[in-house]
Amino acid sequence: MEVQGAMYEHTDNNIWQNLLNLIFQFTQQQQAFKIEMALNIFNGLFSYILDHMMKFKAELSGIFAQTLANPSLEIKLAALQATSNFLQMADRKDVKAFLPLLP
Repeated sequence: MEVQGAMYEHTDNNIWQNLLNLIFQFTQQQQAFKIEMALNIFNGLFSYILDHMMKFKAELSGIFAQTLANPSLEIKLAALQATSNFLQMADRKDVKAFLPLLP
């Protein structure tokens, strides 16, 4: 994760935006491994580019809702981990849209 932090400091936002676009696309795929991989990448990125990702709260909420309802246990677990990590790191004012996802 230290490498990711160093990369973030020396990289423009365009590269991060391209990565986010790719991750968003992976969450819409039929292959379970791509969805799970996208959620795991989200989980790792929250601590580095959360401010940038906050621009996409509606999309993240939709992705989390969709993946938490997935029939695959592996995807549900990855979604739960990513959602929990996001909620822990985000400011309290930014999590209202995510409250319906909580049991």
